[in-house]
Amino acid sequence: MNKTILIRTVVIILVLFIPIPIAIWLKIDIFYIKCYTLAISTVKTLFFIVRVVKQEIDLIKIEDFSHIKYIGLVCGSIFLIILSYSVDFFIVQYIDIKSFSGIPIDTPWHKLLFKMFYYSALFFFWMGVSNILPNSTCAEYITLSESLVTFFTLYYGTLNFVVIQKEQSKST
Repeated sequence: MNKTILIRTVVIILVLFIPIPIAIWLKIDIFYIKCYTLAISTVKTLFFIVRVVKQEIDLIKIEDFSHIKYIGLVCGSIFLIILSYSVDFFIVQYIDIKSFSGIPIDTPWHKLLFKMFYYSALFFFWMGVSNILPNSTCAEYITLSESLVTFFTLYYGTLNFVVIQKEQSKST
């Protein structure tokens, strides 16, 4: 993955989520924080889908296609997606402790962040086995958003890998 793309993506994700801790600190109503989180999650879902499609199209046009670069691109994208959605899940659970079941109420923030990363990774790879379940509409919506991004990243990316190989074999 191109280093500037990685840095740009991380900066965008951080900038989008900076207002949330400030809103929590200022004790703004939970409803507005949830609405903001859902809006950001929706924008981020569209961003990831467009980004995956654009990167795939760009890879088809590259003359010196490398399988290693492709695998690095996919792995980097997967890590950013899992990390990004784990932050969404963390925020939703942090502001409303009833959003997910299977998490003790007195869980410290750093363990909660790890549990949300764990949930996001299990959900992304469709393991289907987790003691953490979404209980609120907000948590369910974000989980559904991650599943949509997972579909585009894994299936669209895998199908395009075959297309890229065919295009490269035609040009040689």
